[in-house]
Amino acid sequence: MEETPDLRCISPPASPGMQPFSLGPPSSESLQAAADILKDGMETDDVELVSVFCGSMEAVKSEREVSRRRLKEWRKQNPDFARVQLRSEKKRARRQERRAAAKLWEPQQPAVALEMEPAARSGLYQGQPAYCWVSKAGFCLRSPLPMVTRLFLHFDCPNSTEKSSYFMILEAPLLPATPMGLSMPARRVLEEPNAGGSSEMSEAWAYEALKLMLQAKLVATEMELQYLHHAFPRLCGGQGRTDFAVKMPHSGEIVGVSVTRAFAFRRSFEVEDAQYLLHKKLGRIQTSTSGCVGRWRWSRQILFIWARSYMDAQTLREVFDGDLTLAAKKSDTLVVVAICPAAHLFKKVAPESNHALDWSFEN
Repeated sequence: MEETPDLRCISPPASPGMQPFSLGPPSSESLQAAADILKDGMETDDVELVSVFCGSMEAVKSEREVSRRRLKEWRKQNPDFARVQLRSEKKRARRQERRAAAKLWEPQQPAVALEMEPAARSGLYQGQPAYCWVSKAGFCLRSPLPMVTRLFLHFDCPNSTEKSSYFMILEAPLLPATPMGLSMPARRVLEEPNAGGSSEMSEAWAYEALKLMLQAKLVATEMELQYLHHAFPRLCGGQGRTDFAVKMPHSGEIVGVSVTRAFAFRRSFEVEDAQYLLHKKLGRIQTSTSGCVGRWRWSRQILFIWARSYMDAQTLREVFDGDLTLAAKKSDTLVVVAICPAAHLFKKVAPESNHALDWSFEN
């Protein structure tokens, strides 16, 4: 009697609409049928192999039914298993709730006062024409023409006296929720590691806006910048960090860029929030500028702030112009406030915590 062939890797001819498959170990009935075929000297063509495997599949199905019945009986005899299974179902339900809550942002934030937005927008333009930038991917920015003229003078004339602090407001009506519209340097800002926080998306779109407005070129990301406190931590103490550095096209000046977001936790953005945000960020800009060393050292920075509404931008502008305690921290920093109510700029998913969303305007 010849040796019984191993039938595990043999499969019946697959039709065009069916993928090939492999069966499990053959049962005793299929092995006996194969042995009888070889013993009688019959030809084992494809049809006979198909019939053999049909019997094998029926045997496997019957064995599975027996296993299911035994498992049901074991579950009845072991009540602890039911509790474990119930606990797993509860964990699965909580995980699904967290995923669903991560997609929602409106219940976490108060609605923007739409009835007050037209008045705030008209106060921004004051009858002046708008200057627009539009990228090939459809990313659009617009701002009052006088602000744009002052912006160009701020960087295009290195020997000009227009190097004082300046505050300007942009509009970003539409912002894609995916990074498909980002350029390669912006993707680099998005994907490379940073010093912490959840502002990668806002930093990437901030660079995209500066590239569209000023043709700025990315020269270094956050972890590539070097500071004096890296070599002398005890001497320098804690210092702020800058998110990335860019190079201006006409003057060749290296400028640091810090990005933040202006909003409060489950309430409206108030004057106190604007004061805290500007004092904190402008103070850190001073320390990072004085402590920056190495190849990409800069002398002034851009503070890029994402705001959700015209009212929030106007609040920041009033604090910037009216707070006398900020005079020592302004230096020659350019503050750019971009109005964009996109949810993904102000959302942070924290899967390790108990809350699906963790909001903070401190990042």
